[in-house]
Amino acid sequence: MRYFKQALIAMTIAWAPLTSAVADVVEFEHRGLLIAGKPLPAGVTYDITIIDAKTRAENVRTALDILYKKSSFSARAIEKLKAAGNVIVIYDPVFPPRELSKVTIAAFFPDYYQKDGKAKDFVSIVSRYGAKWDPRELAPILAHELTGHGLQHLRGRLK
Repeated sequence: MRYFKQALIAMTIAWAPLTSAVADVVEFEHRGLLIAGKPLPAGVTYDITIIDAKTRAENVRTALDILYKKSSFSARAIEKLKAAGNVIVIYDPVFPPRELSKVTIAAFFPDYYQKDGKAKDFVSIVSRYGAKWDPRELAPILAHELTGHGLQHLRGRLK
């Protein structure tokens, strides 16, 4: 947990040019994970309505609760990730960049933010599309990103 604030500071600095106000970033800890939500930058529009960062971050929280309740395997896997580093799930309304032929719901970024040392950061980004999904449908996506790619990253087998 001690690195969560440092990670979020680095994250918000990296996002500063994209957001209308860094102070509008929503963040909270839940089940030992950091959940963050970014606001939509001023003047940006998309093909879907973008709902506020707090509501979407809460959607991620609910999806994680469902994942913990319904999948003991996923819960144990996420606990392994937390023991090895920081688990961060970010709602980003500008992710992914506009794509014409596919819709990205979420993605795992092993190199998004990595500090020096043994601990790893396990960062997943939930897109503007994924954050609108019902939490029961988003939970398996988070399982795929965190327990699938997260465990691969932990074991050094992501590549």
